[in-house]
Amino acid sequence: MKHRHPQYKFGHGFTIIELMISIVIASILMLGVMQVFYANKHASAVGSGLARVQENIRFALKDISYAGRLAGYTGCSDNLTNHLDPDDDGYDEELFNFENATGGWEFSDGGAPSTTSPDQSYTLTTVTPAADGTKWDNINDEGLPDSLVDKVVPGSDVLVLKWADENTDIEIKNMTTNGAITVGDNDIEQGTILMVSDCSGADAFQSFPSKSGKALTRASGGSGKSPGNKNPGKNNWSKAYSDGAEILFFVSRAYFIGQGVSGEPALYRISYTQGSTDAVIEELAEGIENMQVLFGYDVDGDGYADRFVTAQDLPDHAGVVALKLAFLARSAEEIRENPASRDYTLLGTTITSPSDGRLRYAFSTTIKLRNKGIK
Repeated sequence: MKHRHPQYKFGHGFTIIELMISIVIASILMLGVMQVFYANKHASAVGSGLARVQENIRFALKDISYAGRLAGYTGCSDNLTNHLDPDDDGYDEELFNFENATGGWEFSDGGAPSTTSPDQSYTLTTVTPAADGTKWDNINDEGLPDSLVDKVVPGSDVLVLKWADENTDIEIKNMTTNGAITVGDNDIEQGTILMVSDCSGADAFQSFPSKSGKALTRASGGSGKSPGNKNPGKNNWSKAYSDGAEILFFVSRAYFIGQGVSGEPALYRISYTQGSTDAVIEELAEGIENMQVLFGYDVDGDGYADRFVTAQDLPDHAGVVALKLAFLARSAEEIRENPASRDYTLLGTTITSPSDGRLRYAFSTTIKLRNKGIK
C-alpha cells in the first residue's frame, strides 16, 4: 500500500507590482482623509473668524447706537446756556458746544472734496495713527484737536455725540444767578462737566467744588483743568434754580478708528466728562478697520433728514436729525486661501483693502436722533 505524503502549498507573497498598487491606493485614501481634515479645519477657521467679526460688529453697533439715541438730551428743557470757555486752548466747538447734539471730522487728506466722501475712493495702507491732525476737516475748516492727534487711523471719519447723562442726585440747597450752587453731600471730582436743569432752562458748566464739597463753583482757581468756564462775574446763570432742579453729568464722546493694544485696528471712544485735560480713552471693538459717517440734515424743519452729507459739507450741526454710519470689520488672522485686495462700498465711498487673506465684512446703520427733530 502506497503512502501518500501530504503536499503543502507555499505562498509566493506579493509581487512588487501588487505592493506598489497597495501603496498607491493607501496614499490616495490618506490624501482624501487629509483633504477632508484640512477642509474641516479651514471651515472651522472661517466660521470662527466670521463669528468673531460679527461679535465685534454687534458690540460696536450696540454702543454707538445707544449713544446716538441719547444725543441731544438736555433734560426737559431745550433752552441750554453753555458756560464753558470758548477762548481756552482746550476748547473745541465740536466737543464742547453742547447746544449741538453732534460733531465730527471728515477725513479729507487735505483736499476738497474729501478723499473719503461719497463717490470717492480710498485705499487702506496703514493702521498707524496719523501724526497730522490737518488731514481731517470739519464745518469750521479745522483739523483734529490735540486730544485726538496721534490717535486716529487715516481714512476714517470721527463722530462726536453729546448729551446730558444720569442724574447726580445732588440736592440743591441754595443758588443765586451769579454765585456758587450750595449743595448737599457729594463726591463730584474737580473738572467734572455738569448741567443743572429744570423744565424752563438748563446751564452746562465745568464744576470746581469747594474744599468742603458743599458748593459747586465755576471758578477754576488754577486747577489746570480745561476748558474751564467763562468769567463767572460777567456771565450769570440763566436763572436761580430751586431744589426741584436736577444736576446731571454731561457727556461728550468721540468715536474713531485707532490702533488697538494688539496692533489691530479697533473702534475707540474718548469721553470728555472731565474736559479735555482728563479725557478717558477706551478700546471698544477690535478689528473695526474703517468708519464712514454721514449727517442727516433737515433742510425744511419738518424733523426729517432731507440729505446726508459729510462733516466737511454740513451747513451747521443744529439741523442734524439723523446719522448714517458704515464700518468695515476684519478678522484678526489671515484665513482666505488666496490673498487679494478687495473693494467695499461704505455709504457710497469705495474702500480698497490691503492684499491679504483676512475675512472682511462691511455693515451700516441709520440712527434717528430721538432728541432732535420730531419728538
